[in-house]
Amino acid sequence: MMKNQEIAEVLFEEIKSAIYHPEIPLGIKELPEDFEKVGLGIEQLRVFLLENKKFGEAMAKGNIDVTPPSVENVIAAPLKEVQGNLRHITWLTKQVAKGDYSQELSYMAEFSNAFNSMTEELASRHTKLQKMAERDDLTGLYNRKYIMWYMDVLEEEKKPFSLAFVDLDGLKFTNDTYGHEAGDFYIQASVASMIKYLQNYARLSRIGGDEFLIVSETIDSVQLAGLLEKSREEFRRIGEESGEFEQSFFHFSFGCIDMDYDKYNVAEVMQIADGLMYENKQEYYKKQNIKR
Repeated sequence: MMKNQEIAEVLFEEIKSAIYHPEIPLGIKELPEDFEKVGLGIEQLRVFLLENKKFGEAMAKGNIDVTPPSVENVIAAPLKEVQGNLRHITWLTKQVAKGDYSQELSYMAEFSNAFNSMTEELASRHTKLQKMAERDDLTGLYNRKYIMWYMDVLEEEKKPFSLAFVDLDGLKFTNDTYGHEAGDFYIQASVASMIKYLQNYARLSRIGGDEFLIVSETIDSVQLAGLLEKSREEFRRIGEESGEFEQSFFHFSFGCIDMDYDKYNVAEVMQIADGLMYENKQEYYKKQNIKR
């Protein structure tokens, strides 16, 4: 019969084996009958440790979707929590990759701070890149690429809209007479006047040096023309109050039209608006006795 000291040594070795080599089954049969339950407990511990080892190794290799140990394995709880956190972080990362920079990590201390800083920086860069892709540098208005895309969307969905083609009068004269800084002021003053009356009703875009497209889903061409008349008067006022560039016109010409899908496509309605703008310009030049 085994003595208590011998039994203690066997149990100690079995516990060591369970901890360091959980893949090796224990020699429970070698224990006296009175200690079988202790042996079974150690064997259960070995099984749990083996499950934890395989579970942890799988996640360490990147398999965070590995099946976790059973609910009976209570010592696996911390590893299961880690797995849940990694899955959530993976989901957050995928959302960020899709462009959703609003995601925020609220645990894991320094890692969460780093993650949240990253998403904030990505959001900032995305906003800057989007602005660069959609906006005109000098005026901040939408650029040609954006407004053409926008009208294509309206056309595809058959949404009604009005369109104005605007062209500055005398920009080249201002550039040649006073320099390009004066020309920039001329452009920005015209934009400020249009924004004042149109920003709540339409999308404004600069499509060329002195050309603008204005698209509205909320007002018709008659209303749009009325607001452009007010903008044109504001443009003239800005020029007068500046006290500079006295020979500059501070005037723009425009043509407005409503989209009729039974008659036009986007290219055709732009061409018509351009023609109406040209007629308006000719009338102004004739009235002012200006030779082009």
